[in-house]
Amino acid sequence: MSEQMQSESTQVPDGTGAQEPPQDGGREMDHEGCRPAELFEGDRGDLSLPLRSLLVTILKGPYLFRERRRDAWEMLLNNRELIEQRLNNLLLCLVLDEEVGVAFVRAAEIAGEQLPSLLNRYSFKFLDSVLIVEMRDRLMRAQQSGSRAMMSLDEIRTLLSVVEPSARADTALFATRVNAVVKRMRERHLLLPLDRTGENWEVSPVLKVVFDASLVEQLSEAYEGVKARRLEAAELAGGAPSEDEAEE
Repeated sequence: MSEQMQSESTQVPDGTGAQEPPQDGGREMDHEGCRPAELFEGDRGDLSLPLRSLLVTILKGPYLFRERRRDAWEMLLNNRELIEQRLNNLLLCLVLDEEVGVAFVRAAEIAGEQLPSLLNRYSFKFLDSVLIVEMRDRLMRAQQSGSRAMMSLDEIRTLLSVVEPSARADTALFATRVNAVVKRMRERHLLLPLDRTGENWEVSPVLKVVFDASLVEQLSEAYEGVKARRLEAAELAGGAPSEDEAEE
C-alpha cells in the first residue's frame, strides 16, 4: 500500500463571484483587492507574498495543523478555493478537516490515467499496516468516549510480536524492527510522544483523516493475507522469515 501524504475548485480569493480577467499585464488582484508588487526580478506571479508562502507551506507538508499555525489556518480558510485552484493545476487536491484541525495535500486521481505527482510516495511495510489498523481502531473508540488514544511501547511490542516471527527467533532483530516502525509513525506525525522516554505515545487524531475506513479496510485485508503467508513460512522454516518476506 502507498501513502500519498499529502489538496479542489475555482473562484476568486474573496468568493464574490466569477473571476474577472486581470487588467494589469496579466497580474491578478490579491485577496485584499490589491495587485501585488513584483517580488523579484522577472516575477510573473499573481499572488501576494503571504498567499505564496501559504501555498508553499501546504505543498511542503506533511500537514498544516490549526493549533500550531493559526495565522496560516485562517488564511487558508479565507482563500480556500484559490489555493485549491492552484493545487488542482498541479494535479493535487486539498484535504481539510475542520473538526480535527488539519489540512494536507493528496495526489489527484483520474480513472485510466497514470499521473505524475509532486508528492513523495510512502510504502508501508507489513508491520506498519498492523500497527496502523490497531491505532485507528483505538482512536475511533477513544473519540467515542471523549478521551485520547494512548499506546505504550510495550503494547506495540506485544501487538507486533503476534505476527512477527523474529520476536521468537531473534529478539534483537525484533527490537530493531519495532523501533523502525515507531520511528516511521512518528516521522509521519501519526504517533505523538507523551514524554521523552519513548515509552508512551498518543495516536494522532490526524490518522482518521489520512486513513479513512475504506483505506484501513484495505490495509487490514492486505496484512491478514501477508500474516497468513508469513506465519506458515515461519512454521515450515522454524525461524524468522526471509529478508524479502520481512520487507512486505
